[in-house]
Amino acid sequence: MPRGLGKSSPAQKLFSDLISTFDAVPERWKPIPDTARRDTPRRRALAALARQAFVETRRDGETLYIRLTQKGVQQALRQTVIEKTALLPKGEYVYVSFDLPESVRALRDAFRLILKDARFRMIHQSLWYTTRDVGTELAQLVEELEATKYIHVFQGRWLTRVVSA
Repeated sequence: MPRGLGKSSPAQKLFSDLISTFDAVPERWKPIPDTARRDTPRRRALAALARQAFVETRRDGETLYIRLTQKGVQQALRQTVIEKTALLPKGEYVYVSFDLPESVRALRDAFRLILKDARFRMIHQSLWYTTRDVGTELAQLVEELEATKYIHVFQGRWLTRVVSA
């Protein structure tokens, strides 16, 4: 799983704008506003997103339509998990437990990187937690990655005395 787009690239900015307009069904085709099509930097950014397989485009007459690919949905969820700042109620945590075999080492390494980028804290190598309200989005990402066999997302209270949380 690639790390994705550069943090301040034009493609990243356009991608952020685009995913904010998608609803719960990102596979649907959405028309692109004329301003995005006529603006050369945005047009280049859109072409870069299509080249990287984050989006697909199609034209119907004068209207250009766009939709997220599976890779684009994964990137959107990853970005949401990393950027979301809303906190859970005091004493609540999102926990991630995973046990990925050596045969999917690249997925394990990429997933740990997502957890680090999303400011999760490690309890031990395969158990991480956060106080941010990202459980739903992280669970969706795990499903999109088809990794539910190896990665489990929980939300709940920490029952032993919390020393470092």
